[in-house]
Amino acid sequence: MLVNHTKKYIFVHVPKCGGTTVQETLLKHSIFANEEFTMYEFHTSLLCDAAREYIAQGYTPIVFVRDPYTRFVSAYQQIMYMTRVYPNVHALVHELKRKNYLMPLAPMHFFTGPIKGLKIFKLEDFRNGIIQVLDMFGYP
Repeated sequence: MLVNHTKKYIFVHVPKCGGTTVQETLLKHSIFANEEFTMYEFHTSLLCDAAREYIAQGYTPIVFVRDPYTRFVSAYQQIMYMTRVYPNVHALVHELKRKNYLMPLAPMHFFTGPIKGLKIFKLEDFRNGIIQVLDMFGYP
């Protein structure tokens, strides 16, 4: 989670939804503009206490989401790349549970929750979405 204190926004990185690119873009703009920001754990939920406090203070929460089927395939491909090849998906899921590495498979709602004022952008329309985000916070 990236929190920009100058522009008062929170970006939550939902796994497999282009979040690394979004976060790097926002960080570059924040650093070059000499803005104050805080980085939290990579895949933090808007439901965590810190996020709720910022939202209560008027920070704008933003998130990128993705078609759930293509997101699942992307997560599966990443997991297969990062781990040994298992004979079937059940064996893979069992091993991932054992290693507590299921975050990429968690539902998107786990990261966003029912937050009022949440600005949602779609990975499938990434170019327009990132331009809207940059415009929303006055970045060039």
